Amino acid sequence: MVLIDDNFASIVAAIEEGRAVFDNIRKFITYIFAHLVPEAIPYIFYVIFKIPTPITVMQILAIDLGTEILPALRSGIEKPEPGIMDVPPRPKKKGVIDKIVLFRGYVFLGLLEAAAVLTVYYLSLSGRLETWNAIRTQ
Repeated sequence: MVLIDDNFASIVAAIEEGRAVFDNIRKFITYIFAHLVPEAIPYIFYVIFKIPTPITVMQILAIDLGTEILPALRSGIEKPEPGIMDVPPRPKKKGVIDKIVLFRGYVFLGLLEAAAVLTVYYLSLSGRLETWNAIRTQ
């Protein structure tokens, strides 16, 4: 923190900004972790259960480029949460990534998104198979 004046309010503003930056980094890391699981689960299912490949590597790269750039830019300018200064200071040893961020990103949000993606994929696949069977029998 660099003070450019003798006003103690600038110290409070700097602390508030630092807390906001820390929270925004954690939110974006959670988003990235949650975003990776629905991309990996279909390939794991492809290898284990021999299902058709749901998405190609190039499609994953295109999705990553399209869906990670704007949230990254947005997280850099997000305003602090209300009441951020009412929260006690975090411990010095607490890093950006902890068990809560990992659980929320990979397990809770990631598996929820993977289940939704695979459900839509299988519904789409079953509809295409029924259409293919109908065309083939004619």
